[in-house]
Amino acid sequence: MGNMVVNPIAFFTDLLGKPLQKGSVYIGTANTNPVTNQLTVYQDAAMTIPMTQPLTTTNGFVSLNGSPQPFFVNAASYALLVNDSNGNLCLSIPNYTNPLANQVGSGGAGQIGFDGTTLDQQFANRVNRVVDSIAVLRTISKATYTRAFVTGYYAAHDGGGGPYQYDPNDTASADNGVTIIVNPTDGGRWKLQHLGRISLMQAGAKGDGSDDTTPIQNAVATGLRIFAPKPSAFYGLTNGISYTTKGQIFEGDGRQISVFKALATFNLSALGVFIGNTGEEGPHFRNLKITFVQPDTGTRANLTNFPPALYMRSTPRFTVENMAITQAMTGIDMAGGTNSGGAFITQLEMSAYNFGVNIDGAQDSVRINKLHFWNFDLTTNQVAIFNDGNTTGVQSARCDDFRLSDSLLINNGKQVNFTSSASGSTFGEVINTDFDTYGGLYMSAGDISMSACFMSVGFAANQAIYQTGGMLKVAGCEIEAAVATTNPLIQLSGPGTISSGYLSIVGGMIRISGDAQAVSVAASSGTNQLIVDGVQFTLPQNTSPANAVIAVAAGGRATITNCRATDKGTGTGNFVQVVVDENHVIEDNALLGWGMSLPATMVNMVVSNNSGPPGNDFTNGYLTGAMKTKRLTGTLDGSGNLTVAHGITSAQQKGLMAQAFYKGASGEMRPLTLGYIDGTNLNATGGTASAAYRATIMWTETQQGW
Repeated sequence: MGNMVVNPIAFFTDLLGKPLQKGSVYIGTANTNPVTNQLTVYQDAAMTIPMTQPLTTTNGFVSLNGSPQPFFVNAASYALLVNDSNGNLCLSIPNYTNPLANQVGSGGAGQIGFDGTTLDQQFANRVNRVVDSIAVLRTISKATYTRAFVTGYYAAHDGGGGPYQYDPNDTASADNGVTIIVNPTDGGRWKLQHLGRISLMQAGAKGDGSDDTTPIQNAVATGLRIFAPKPSAFYGLTNGISYTTKGQIFEGDGRQISVFKALATFNLSALGVFIGNTGEEGPHFRNLKITFVQPDTGTRANLTNFPPALYMRSTPRFTVENMAITQAMTGIDMAGGTNSGGAFITQLEMSAYNFGVNIDGAQDSVRINKLHFWNFDLTTNQVAIFNDGNTTGVQSARCDDFRLSDSLLINNGKQVNFTSSASGSTFGEVINTDFDTYGGLYMSAGDISMSACFMSVGFAANQAIYQTGGMLKVAGCEIEAAVATTNPLIQLSGPGTISSGYLSIVGGMIRISGDAQAVSVAASSGTNQLIVDGVQFTLPQNTSPANAVIAVAAGGRATITNCRATDKGTGTGNFVQVVVDENHVIEDNALLGWGMSLPATMVNMVVSNNSGPPGNDFTNGYLTGAMKTKRLTGTLDGSGNLTVAHGITSAQQKGLMAQAFYKGASGEMRPLTLGYIDGTNLNATGGTASAAYRATIMWTETQQGW
């Protein structure tokens, strides 16, 4: 760059001290006659446009086309001569050095000390060159500046830019459009100064709804922590974004603020919108939303079959936190590959047409917490597809330690589906989760504990639990149907083996409406096992339903104990129906007017102490109702006999067994001879006068005919 000639007298004057008009200015070699030893003078600092001497003045300044004009020479020192329009000498300086010369070296600013260095080095190394775009940054000479501040990526204040520094030690790095910007002319590498986090705007993302795929991929490729600031519209995507840096953080300003949308032109062959390719550990996504451009249709076949929002196969220990995924075909794909375990998914709002979360091959815990699976962002037409019965909220084949908690699923279909693959099945638990309106836990394999959950069914064709295999243990849950369901509210089917086809329901409440089965064990060639213990059944009153509340077909083995039904009221109906004399146990249930339909022969099963069956405590001659026992004590009369009031209403028609003993001389028990039991007293004889006695009466609740 040339040395700007600076007039040491501020401007040129004539011999009378007035601004010099039409004067002639000559610049020449120092200590020579500048008229005959002229230096080339330029009108630009790059010294590409020469000017003709003598230079002409207007109002005291060198001018070009009537306007003041700076001029430059390629020399630190020069001779200066000025004549007026009549050729009279006005000024002559044989050797002038510009104190602000833009020269590196021993002359000009290189000779002026400033802050421990020279003025030229101060500008080059300590002063930021301010530019308004990355494109301009690419033109800055590394010889002139080593620092720059960029006010925007494309234009000032568009959210991009930042502080950059020239790296003299790097001559090989490629221009990545984000953290490394290369001047194509001099090869200078300008590097963004950051603290480990960059924004998408610094990579050139616009966020105006146009395609931001390339700048977002460039940002992710840096391996740094990525921040997605609030866009003016949303970040558009037409291809998948691949992650290769372990544990990289990708975060936004909020799940309804930093929105990423797969456009209609998205590459449908991509593995996903965001693709984990890091191995262990996977990426961490926070505070953002992923959505898709789907047609407003009520026909499933007309949907665009986009790839998953998050493709996390073979990507262990990724996390999803405070996010939304809507309009997806599949939200999170973890089904396949080597291992996708160790994942943590929390505070996720999601709508998807095929699968919300699909898991298989997870060799470590998968924790899903505070998932809300509902028809977010869907039109009325699209909601019809979402609820057509083909949508699955969470599906898990192999998962070593599955954890679903504090979640809400509202979709017509399989809200949660436990299945199996060649890789295996799932073991784990479901806690404090709401299966709303449509029920929807399906299970064909695995070992699952379920507790403190709420399941509701509002449509006749739906079921709360449909199990064809595996081991399911339900504890402390409330399961209810607001309508009379055409299928059992809870159904255990399938072949039944020692390790599969096990359902236990302990504690909690089951509520049905109308003529419906609450729990059913379907006919099977195997041994499906049902345990129902300590459950409160809330049942319709004053009706005569054809369906039993609990029905156990051939091949099932049931243990039904300590349950309580609400009062039957008028009408008839069975609480339990058992078809085959298997190894069932039905004991200690409070039936309160509900009956039992049992096999004619009950050799293998145990049915006892069930209070409140209507009309008879015996079924086919077997005692199935409650048997009560009362002990009476006192002393015999002077004849060694007793007649004592028992206090049992109609005891002569309820009694099953009675016995009486008196205390012998050595304290031994000696039998008395029973005389009679009537509606008031028990009579026995044959003892020793005034001896102590004890008598026992056992009876049923209902009166027995003779």
